[in-house]
Amino acid sequence: MQELLQGKNPCAIPEKGLHKELKRCKKCHDYSGVNVTMQVQCNDQNRSIRMDILDKDMFAIQPDTPPNTSWTMKLLETLDLALSPGVWDKPAFSVGAANAQPVPDVPLVKEIRLGHFDQLFGAEQGVSKIAEQTAHPSLPPSAEIVSMTPAAPISSKLPLYPPIAKAARIEGMVTASFVVNAGGTVKSVAIIDGPRMLHQAVADAIQAWTFPATPSASTGQAAIRFNLNCRNSTP
Repeated sequence: MQELLQGKNPCAIPEKGLHKELKRCKKCHDYSGVNVTMQVQCNDQNRSIRMDILDKDMFAIQPDTPPNTSWTMKLLETLDLALSPGVWDKPAFSVGAANAQPVPDVPLVKEIRLGHFDQLFGAEQGVSKIAEQTAHPSLPPSAEIVSMTPAAPISSKLPLYPPIAKAARIEGMVTASFVVNAGGTVKSVAIIDGPRMLHQAVADAIQAWTFPATPSASTGQAAIRFNLNCRNSTP
């Protein structure tokens, strides 16, 4: 530990010096960097030490990095070498992915879920909530046929969820009518109602449906529900 900390006692770092380093570049055009918070026990109290590593600290020829931030960078480099290269680029949690695996219920994860580490990142980051959600990964966005009249098609491929609708968090029910010719293929589709961003996906899907052949053309109607399957989404 003495080697890792380079002989420096984190408890001896003055708050005034930390604050000065955090405010050193208010008007700089920094587009990336690393925000680091360390939690250490000083006497009987837990102390959170915050330092911001700017992109110029990592890439500039003469970065003029202040001492405490420079010390933090060397500490992270040492950990990075010990834990394998690129460890700082790997996400701690995967949330919402279709193949996401539940996080093991180990003591550290339990403490994160209970909020014991929220002060390291700030309550607004919701780290404990993210950890809790990983225990029950969300399903991917989906579309399903809710109703179909008068007859079910032989082939009814579900519509693809439009990427722009997912990004805009649009979900809901789309109702459409369609005309089927005697051969069983869809001749035309008309959207009756539903979120506009989902109209084209429904029309494209229904256009590819096939129905049993009949003596004459017929009409039908279908209702398709799109669901983001997010815990915070509104039905």
